[in-house]
Amino acid sequence: MSSLADFSDDERALLVCLPYKVRVFVSYADDEGGEHDDEREMDRLEECIMAIAGLHVSKPFTAEIMRETVEMRDKWPQWAAQSWHVPETERPLIS
Repeated sequence: MSSLADFSDDERALLVCLPYKVRVFVSYADDEGGEHDDEREMDRLEECIMAIAGLHVSKPFTAEIMRETVEMRDKWPQWAAQSWHVPETERPLIS
């Protein structure tokens, strides 16, 4: 069973930021509700990430990633600004 400890620092950083970045990307791409809708979605994001962690207790690796994503909420503004950029990796994270 995988754990974040099994990955390098760069790989862990990528795995932990992706749930947030993907959600921000989807929110920005779906602009039907305008800015007000985006604000509501961002307000609920932390709750959703924590709910996903709770739903996946049978998948500890997924839950660990989600918990770490919330713990790193101080980086969320930086991640949001990067949400349109797909990170490059030297090798696949999961084979």
